[in-house]
Amino acid sequence: MRLTPSLRLVAFLAASLLSPNTARTQTPDQSSAPPLGPAGGSGPASSESRGSPGAATSGKAAMALLNNAIAAIERAKALNSTSEMQIMASTQGTAFVFKERLHLVTLRPQRFHSDITVLSGDGTPGTRYTVICDGDNVWTYQPGARRYAVTPCLDFFDNNLSASLGVFGGMLAEGDLPGGLNLKTLTRSGVRVQGGTRIVDGVEYSVVTISAPKQGLSLRFLLDPQTATIRRLDMAGRQQQVTFAITERMLQQSPSPALPASLFRFAPPPGVRRVEKISIGPF
Repeated sequence: MRLTPSLRLVAFLAASLLSPNTARTQTPDQSSAPPLGPAGGSGPASSESRGSPGAATSGKAAMALLNNAIAAIERAKALNSTSEMQIMASTQGTAFVFKERLHLVTLRPQRFHSDITVLSGDGTPGTRYTVICDGDNVWTYQPGARRYAVTPCLDFFDNNLSASLGVFGGMLAEGDLPGGLNLKTLTRSGVRVQGGTRIVDGVEYSVVTISAPKQGLSLRFLLDPQTATIRRLDMAGRQQQVTFAITERMLQQSPSPALPASLFRFAPPPGVRRVEKISIGPF
């Protein structure tokens, strides 16, 4: 099942939704988003996501916590992160699940190196890819098939191909984090913000839930209250008859030390062929 353009855009609806300039824009499908599951995602919770709700906090306090977490990321010029993303989508009786693990190193402005592994349903590693941006072009390399493709940076981001880097990873790579969110602006746009706590696998997290019924989208951030870092992002919604749930777990995130320039350059190995495009899963 290939993602329609509308669902490919879902990976970046989070950024556009949270932007004060675009929060007023409605998507063609104005149906409300399905509720998020117990700890993110719609439908039954997995063993890792089972949790119990805690005390509610004000939307103002929740927004301040999220803004602080994003500001900490923005202060770091270079970041090293590892995450896992799962997408569940269905439309007109067809459903699919896509999982991947990503190791991403970003260096502003718009330079990144990502190693992506597609995962099977049971978590077994599958096809591997390397995606590198040198500031001008994005190189996608599939070593198993001995092929690579080159895409201008602007096309890579404008055509939402960076969705393959994950929702959060795509924002990091583009340097387009939704910082400085204003609760009043979001509220005037019909966006609801709620805060609280949740215990997941014995660990208590701060939770920020952002719901936009007009856009058919809900987001939930789980944050470590001790370090004020985002540990998980859940999205659920409906776009043009496609129902989806996206979960991205941050396994590791830290500022990077001095990085060699070679990390953000790609030299095709001998014997590989250049192709017009390489799709990573549904993207």
